[in-house]
Amino acid sequence: MKKLYATLTLLMGVCLLPSMAMAEGTVGSVFLLVGTDARCEGMGGACIATVKGSPAVSYNPAAMAESSGQSASFMHNETVLDLSQEYISYVSSYGGTAWGGSLIYYDMGSQQRYTTDNLSSGSFRPKSYAFTIGYGKQANKQVSWGLAAKYVKEEIDDAAGTAFALDAGLLYKPSNSNWRFAGVLSNFGTKIKVGSVSDPLPLTFKAGAAYTMPRMPLTLTTDAYFIKNADPEYHFGAEYLISNYIGVRAGYNSDDDLDNGFTFGLGFYQQQFGVDYAYIPMGVFGDSHRFTLSANF
Repeated sequence: MKKLYATLTLLMGVCLLPSMAMAEGTVGSVFLLVGTDARCEGMGGACIATVKGSPAVSYNPAAMAESSGQSASFMHNETVLDLSQEYISYVSSYGGTAWGGSLIYYDMGSQQRYTTDNLSSGSFRPKSYAFTIGYGKQANKQVSWGLAAKYVKEEIDDAAGTAFALDAGLLYKPSNSNWRFAGVLSNFGTKIKVGSVSDPLPLTFKAGAAYTMPRMPLTLTTDAYFIKNADPEYHFGAEYLISNYIGVRAGYNSDDDLDNGFTFGLGFYQQQFGVDYAYIPMGVFGDSHRFTLSANF
């Protein structure tokens, strides 16, 4: 079974997060590194300084307190090799204080089971979950901070493992400036053990910045990811708004080993509702299509 767990972990790394394919060493629960918002992923995953609404629970808990009211979102990721991802989040923010939660669900599709004699003995579906509760606070007009607690579970055939982790985020908006800066530490927690395999969670530090043009509705973003046992990643994104109803996006991920690294996205907004789409080419494995439905109320 140990070989099976290692194989499935590698499969997740290659198919769901191309940048982990060249990682040195191993980490568990790599699904935690896969983006959960179509708007952000259409911008190459560079959005910890500009993430909006309920997806902030997972990207940067400090950003939860940026808006007032309630927001919710649902994302579906139709990805490669029969793998799928579902995500739901909710945030309530008033007076510069916010609470929120999110749930990530992964289904890795049907996998063939083999005996020690290499004989087929049916199939099973590996699954992964992550439940997060977050808190965000505006310290003042320039600085916000946030914390999130995370419960992680993985199921592979008849074995399962759990882990706990914390996320922490900061958001800084200089006075009289179009710049925004952010920093996030994610997945600081216990190891996850499934069967006889025990791996650390993918501890990650992200640093990001965003700049909005003063005379046009164009925002440029960049994030740097420093992931445990992996080479650094550099992400770049752009979003152009048309009459505040349509968002056109493009991005680049420096460590996308499966294709050229470019991503694309569109967003459509009407009053309190929105629909976002991201297209992520993944080379010979096919393409990933992500859809997010969002509501503000």
